[in-house]
Amino acid sequence: MARRAKRGKGAETGRQALEAISRVAGGPVDDSPSPEHIEAVAAALEQLWDRSTGRIRPSKRLRRAVIDQFHRIYYGAKGTTWHNTYYRGVKIWKCPLDVWLYQEIMHEVQPDLIIETGTAFGGSGYFLADMCETMGRGRVVSIDIKSRTGGLVHPRLTFLIGSSTDPALKKEVLAMLPEGGKTLIILDSDHSQRHVLDEMRLWHDVVSTGSYLIVEDSNINGHPVDTTYGPGPWEAIDEFMKKNGDFEIDESKHKFLMTLNPRGYLKKVK
Repeated sequence: MARRAKRGKGAETGRQALEAISRVAGGPVDDSPSPEHIEAVAAALEQLWDRSTGRIRPSKRLRRAVIDQFHRIYYGAKGTTWHNTYYRGVKIWKCPLDVWLYQEIMHEVQPDLIIETGTAFGGSGYFLADMCETMGRGRVVSIDIKSRTGGLVHPRLTFLIGSSTDPALKKEVLAMLPEGGKTLIILDSDHSQRHVLDEMRLWHDVVSTGSYLIVEDSNINGHPVDTTYGPGPWEAIDEFMKKNGDFEIDESKHKFLMTLNPRGYLKKVK
């Protein structure tokens, strides 16, 4: 009975929090929430924490709402967060939570060749190459249609200029793979659905069993950010998974609650 009452209280707390948040979010864009509404939201969210146990009261819907809203705040913070993140002085347009996952995956898979599409400023390739150096294994090839790396050099990193959907370039990349070597692929170039799907179709057969095809920025087009973008990586993943039973979406890579690549960690299982 006591347990049932506790669950009922938690559900009521979650309902109150959602109602308070809705009152703030539902107002006109140019109309600042009243201090009373802001206080109601803050108080409702505070009640979600059970002081006696130090845990968050269970409410999957409310947790999801809070995580998504933080995601929007993080993603939309112009000039800060992912717009202003550097690795060893080189700009890297990533969320640190995802970068941490990358090094965990590298340790797990032990790839001999990491293929990255979408070089940008080179920060992510630089990071991945450093991780290869730390492991004493592997190298990185990063592909983009133009160079913005400013002469960045690393003994385990190769930059290639060209289209990530060009079969001839794929052949050039695979020439760098040792016989029997393991691969890891990260797609982060043009985010339109058609381009991402073309990349996935071209490169998926290169992924080693037990390794990953990582599709970045599946958060756009309302998942949960940038609602006006149009079909992008998320939709490409949906289309790809309908016809490719060799891959599974690895939900364990959502363990940090927020990722810029939701449902984007595709593990090759057979």
